[in-house]
Amino acid sequence: MKANKVLHMKKDTRAQVGIGTLIIFIAMVLVAAVAAAVLIQTSGTLQQKAQSTGKQATQEVSSNLMVKTIEGVRAKNSATNMSDTIDLLKLKVGLNVGSSPVDVNQVVVSITDGTTANNLVYAGNTKSYSEAGQSNGAMGSFGDSAATNLVTLLTGVTTIGSDNLTNSQKYYTVEKIRDEDASFS
Repeated sequence: MKANKVLHMKKDTRAQVGIGTLIIFIAMVLVAAVAAAVLIQTSGTLQQKAQSTGKQATQEVSSNLMVKTIEGVRAKNSATNMSDTIDLLKLKVGLNVGSSPVDVNQVVVSITDGTTANNLVYAGNTKSYSEAGQSNGAMGSFGDSAATNLVTLLTGVTTIGSDNLTNSQKYYTVEKIRDEDASFS
């Protein structure tokens, strides 16, 4: 019979396995820490963007205008005959309760009879109908006076590109009325 051989490890090599494992463990912890930091930072950024988008969506939904009255005005064709068409629409609108202020530069009024639509933009909006290279797309002679703006809207002409259009085909004007006691409702 063969004698069993007993193998002995050298005493000075025994700890090397433990050091290698420790180095691998520390490396894995560092990689996990970096990955966690990236995930935390990304989630923080996404949370901020989500909150911003949520606030914008809430403002869009809650900034509603309520139409209070619509009044049509017909012009005279002659001293005795009235026009067959409505030549001017007066809309009184107000904010719904709890709504934030509305920027009229972003409001588009769409008027339709079911077959033809006419989209109007605020006459003071300088970015609405400007051509490339132009800085002003506002209605010609637009100013601070609501009465003057209304006259310009009804009688003026604005050139957009090569087209001469009456102002009332493309614009609307606004007269601000304070109504704290809701007497216009």
